[in-house]
Amino acid sequence: MYESTGTNGVWWALYFLAVLALAIASIVGMWKMFEKADEPGWKSIIPFYNIYTYFRITGRNGWSVLLLFIPFVNIFV
Repeated sequence: MYESTGTNGVWWALYFLAVLALAIASIVGMWKMFEKADEPGWKSIIPFYNIYTYFRITGRNGWSVLLLFIPFVNIFV
């Protein structure tokens, strides 16, 4: 039989904290990048709108975001 030693919950808590730290670092990094590009930082936390804004920052057409949803075409976008 499998005997739980009680450390399983500790590993899940550490995993959760690591994922949370990476998510916060990603949000802060994108926020700073948007501010350096003279865009409001709040645009970085709205799904899909942040990708549209990112494409505009990099000089791509905003319509290119729609190409991300077409299979095999998204590889080249």
